[in-house]
Amino acid sequence: MVSERIRSLYALVPEKARTFVLAAALVLLAGAYSLSPWGQALNRLAFDSLFLLRGPLPVSDEVILVAIDEPSFQQIGQQWPWPRSLHARLIEQLFADGARAVAFDVMFSEPSPETEDRALRTALERHPQVVLATDFNTMTRANFVQEIQVLPAATLLSEATRLGRINHRTDDDGFIRQFELFGPDVRAMAFEVAQLYRPDCCRRAVEQAGEIQYINYRGPPGTVPLVSYYQALERERFLPPGTFKDKMVFIGLVTTSAADPTSRAPDHFPMPYSRFGAGYIPGVEIHANAVMSLLADDLIAQIPEGLTVFLGLALGLGLVFFFLRASPVQGALALAAYALLLGGLVLYLFMARSAYLNAVHLVLPVLAAYVLSPYLHYARQRHQRVFIERAFSSYLAPSVVRQLIEDPESLKPGGQNVEATILFLDIEGFTALSERFAPEELIEIMNRFMGAITEEVLRHDGMIDKFIGDAVMAVWGAPLADPEHAVKACRAALTIAERVRQRAAEELHLTGATVKARIGLNSGTVVAGNIGGEKRFDYTVLGNDVNLASRLEGVNKQYGTGIMIGEATVNALSGQFVLREIDAVRVKGKKQPVAIFELQAEVGALSELHIERNEAYAAGLACYREARWDDALKNLLKAQRALGSDGPSETLIARAREYQQDPPPPDWDGVYDMQTK
Repeated sequence: MVSERIRSLYALVPEKARTFVLAAALVLLAGAYSLSPWGQALNRLAFDSLFLLRGPLPVSDEVILVAIDEPSFQQIGQQWPWPRSLHARLIEQLFADGARAVAFDVMFSEPSPETEDRALRTALERHPQVVLATDFNTMTRANFVQEIQVLPAATLLSEATRLGRINHRTDDDGFIRQFELFGPDVRAMAFEVAQLYRPDCCRRAVEQAGEIQYINYRGPPGTVPLVSYYQALERERFLPPGTFKDKMVFIGLVTTSAADPTSRAPDHFPMPYSRFGAGYIPGVEIHANAVMSLLADDLIAQIPEGLTVFLGLALGLGLVFFFLRASPVQGALALAAYALLLGGLVLYLFMARSAYLNAVHLVLPVLAAYVLSPYLHYARQRHQRVFIERAFSSYLAPSVVRQLIEDPESLKPGGQNVEATILFLDIEGFTALSERFAPEELIEIMNRFMGAITEEVLRHDGMIDKFIGDAVMAVWGAPLADPEHAVKACRAALTIAERVRQRAAEELHLTGATVKARIGLNSGTVVAGNIGGEKRFDYTVLGNDVNLASRLEGVNKQYGTGIMIGEATVNALSGQFVLREIDAVRVKGKKQPVAIFELQAEVGALSELHIERNEAYAAGLACYREARWDDALKNLLKAQRALGSDGPSETLIARAREYQQDPPPPDWDGVYDMQTK
C-alpha cells in the first residue's frame, strides 16, 4: 500500500526532474543513515582511526601510576584486599618523596579491622591531597531507574576526605572514549586530581565542553609510566629519590594480561587503540589520560552534530547537479578529491586543534549524490549493449559481440594482424544424405551435427567464424588474443571428432545416415576484423594460413585421416598431444612444401598397438624419403597390419610400389604435389 502511494506520487513528478528527486531522496536517506546506530558505528571507527593516524603524544612527566600488579602480589605475599595499613604506608612514602596528589582507583567501601581503618584514616587526615574512589551503581527496575552511590567506609571519611567518581562512560560498543566531569554530587576523579594539582585549571573545559569530555589519549595502553606497588612501598630500596616529586600519583589495578587483545582482565577496558590490536587499558590509566588532557587543555572538542548533519545534506543536495552531468570518471575524480580534502581537514582539526569533525555526516550524503551518476551512465551503456546484442548476436559469435559491446568503434571496417589457429571441418557424406532425405529432414540432421560441433568450439574458447553448407570454419586467438590458441584448437578438434562419431552412430541407428568429419588445423599470422563495407560486413580472418587450414582439411581425403594439422600448429604445441608426421606436400596453388601431421589423441590416451603402428610408419616414412623402397614397404606394411587398416600407410605403400616400377627423378625431394584442393 505504501509502495503504491510512493509510486503514484513519483509519477506526478515531471520526467526531467525525476532523476534529481531520486538523487535528493538518496541524499536524505544517507543523512538519516549517518544518524542511525550503523552510522554512529562508522563514526566511532573514524574517530578511533584518527588516534592511529596521529600516533602517540608526549606523555606528561607530572603523572605516574602505581600498579597493583602480579609482581606486587608476589612480593607482598598477601591476598586481596590488602590491609589498609599497607595503603597508609604507601601514602606516607609517596608524600615523603614529594608527591603533590594521590588518587586511589580502589574501592574501600567495606569496613575492615578497626586498627587498619584507623591507620588509613590517619594517613588521609595527614595528607588531604589524597582522593578516594566513589562509584555509582545503576539499578534498573520495571518502572524506574535508581542510581546508588557507593562510598568509602564511614570509618575512613572525614570532612577533609576528597572523593572522585571512577565510573567510566561506556559507548554503545563498550569502548571508553569520554568521561563525565561531574556526577551526582561528586566530580570525576581526574577532575578532582587536576584541581588539587593546579587549582586554576579546567575552566575552559567546563565552560566550553560541558560535562561530557572526550579523552585525548596519549597513546595505547602502557603509555603512562608506572612502577609496581611493592616498589613504591619501599621506594628507598627500589626507586631513585624524587621518583614521585611534584607528581600526580594514580594507584590501581594493572595486570599483564591486559596486553593480550583477545582477553580482558578485571578493570581493563577497550579504547580507541584497542580496535587496532593494542589490547585493553587499565581503568587507572584512563584516569591518568583524562588528567593529562585536562591539564594540557586538549580535551577533544566535538564539532556540533547538528551543524555537520546540515552541512552534509547541503553539500549532497548541491553536488547532485554536478554528478548527474558528469561522466563516471569525472564524478569519481571529484569524489576522490572531496574525500582527500575532507580527510585532510578532519586530520588537521584532530591533530592541531584537538577537535573532531564527524566525517560520516559529510561523506554519506555526498556519496549518495554520486551513486546516481555511474548508475545513469550504466543505464545508457546497458541500452547500447542491448541494442548491439540484439543486432549482432544472431550471426556473430558471443565473443565478438562482447568485443563490440566493449568497443563499438570496432564496428568500422578494418582489421589487425593476430596470431591464431584456424579450424576447417567438412561433413563427409553430406551429398549422399541430400539425395536420400527431404530438405526438412536433412536440415534436422545437419543441425544436430552442427549443434554438437558448435558446443565444443565455444566450450574450448573458440569462435565460430561461419557455416558453409556442410562445412564449419572456427578460429582461436581472435577476436580476443589467446596464447593457448593452438592447444585449445587441438583439444577442441579431438572432442569434435569424438562428438561427430557419437552423433554419426546415433544417426545411423535413427536414419541410416553414414557420415564422418574431416578436420584441418593450421596456425599463423592472420588478418582479423570486420571485412566488408560500411553497411554490410562480417567479422572473419583472412590470410595464407587460413587458406592452408582449408587445404589441410581436404588433404585428409588423400590419406584417409580425420584430423590433419600444419607444421606451424605443431610448433605452437608443447608435448600435450600424440602427433604422427604423415608426409610433406605442396598443396594446390602453393610452391612451398609443408609438413603435415595427424592429430591422434592427448598424451597417454593411445593403446600399445597404436604406438607400434606409429613407430613402424615413422620408420617407413624415413625409408620412403630416402628412396629405399623395399625397406619402406616392409615398415609400411607392418604399420598397416598393426590395426587391420591404416589410410596413410596404404597411401604411401601405393606410391612406393609405383616408384619401384617408375623411380622419381634424381632431384626428387620426397614432397608430394597435391593435384586437388
